[in-house]
Amino acid sequence: MPQRSCNKRKLEDSLKMITNCPGCLVPKSGIGIKTRTGHLDSCKNCGTLWRESGAEFLEYGQEYFKNRGHEGENPVMRKSKIATFDYFYRQANIPPGSKVLEVGCATGWGLVAGRELGYRMRGLDVAEESRQYAIQRGFQPETVVQSLAELANERFSLVAFFDALEHIPEPENFLKELSHHLNPGAKLLVVIPRADTASRKILGKLWPHYLADHWVHFSRQGLASLMNRAGFAPERYFFPVKWITPFTMATHFSLHSGYEIPVPPWPMFPLNFGEDGAVFCAGC
Repeated sequence: MPQRSCNKRKLEDSLKMITNCPGCLVPKSGIGIKTRTGHLDSCKNCGTLWRESGAEFLEYGQEYFKNRGHEGENPVMRKSKIATFDYFYRQANIPPGSKVLEVGCATGWGLVAGRELGYRMRGLDVAEESRQYAIQRGFQPETVVQSLAELANERFSLVAFFDALEHIPEPENFLKELSHHLNPGAKLLVVIPRADTASRKILGKLWPHYLADHWVHFSRQGLASLMNRAGFAPERYFFPVKWITPFTMATHFSLHSGYEIPVPPWPMFPLNFGEDGAVFCAGC
């Protein structure tokens, strides 16, 4: 497997400028905040935070996944990933046999968790390496695509965004394009870092979600406004507990600080660091 992703774009083709709040569309109105990965604009109306400009993609791929402790090849890591995604999927309450698309499927454990629940899984990820991970997990090469256009006329009953929506610089356009691939009454399952959470205010610059490839940190109100414009109504919100290990925490700490801490990949325990979960319904 290659060490670096083939997903490269010329900088002049990938720069984005976002002047209005991605949530409620109000022009930037807050003072904004300074983070270790750059300035974020803020919305005084709904509380959403966003990165005004930058390159659309970093080089996602094996190195990116490894640096965040997402590969999870040992039994405890695998168990923690499957337990997390299993809990998320059950929030959508869809029957086995449903066709499901996971956006940002990364190292493939979300695909495996869905398969174990009896769903017919497809993945979308800009990293070519994600297709290789899917093959390792027993999926066919065509299981993972890199764009919505590659899905042709396929339609889904559920689309999952697990820590993925914040990576999309133009989420409204993406959601409207996605609507062409949904069955009537389809659901969106979203887990995101939430801007208006106590952990962000308490941790300040140490909030772990301030990453250079995170374009938007929606407030709950901002996310609801975005989804409403794209044709999705809120069905329910939930508290997205993740099962993690000391190894996962240590790799994220290293990513932010540059210091490496040798820790074992066990035991697994539940944690939430300012994230929100929601289920939305198309046309409901």
